[in-house]
Amino acid sequence: MSSKEKFKFHNFKNQKNYFCSGVIVFNLKKFSKRMKDWFFKYTKDFETLTGGGEEPVMNYEILNTKKVNFLNYKFQALWLYEMADKYSFLYKFKGNKNKYVKTCIKECLLNNYFLHFPGSWYEGNMWKYKNIINNFELKTLEKLNNYFSFKTKAKPIGRILPK
Repeated sequence: MSSKEKFKFHNFKNQKNYFCSGVIVFNLKKFSKRMKDWFFKYTKDFETLTGGGEEPVMNYEILNTKKVNFLNYKFQALWLYEMADKYSFLYKFKGNKNKYVKTCIKECLLNNYFLHFPGSWYEGNMWKYKNIINNFELKTLEKLNNYFSFKTKAKPIGRILPK
């Protein structure tokens, strides 16, 4: 369903964008009253495409303020997109708790700040696999992240040009 169709379904005025509302960063002092008003504006029987979820409502209300700055995708990478784009071979392991899923999740975390497991499909529950990351791996991930950070900030000392 397009963004336009999503807003129309909820009888909302169309907005230019639509976002996954898994992570929202805002100034608590400045916007908490407004968010509280939104919370009480909609009754719990308000029908949404997300089975009563907040996403369509938050999209409309936040985008309608015209005061939105979108963060880089790396701040909320969506596991469903990551899996479909980079690890599509995992679909043949549907429902299996296996080392391939864990390895791919770890790899994805090396390239993103946050990883969101949205939805109610089996992919959305993969974060529940036990021991995806243990303490040893956390230290290894930290070292790798430090390396990648250094690598992106390092400036070449000189350039060797071919003759």
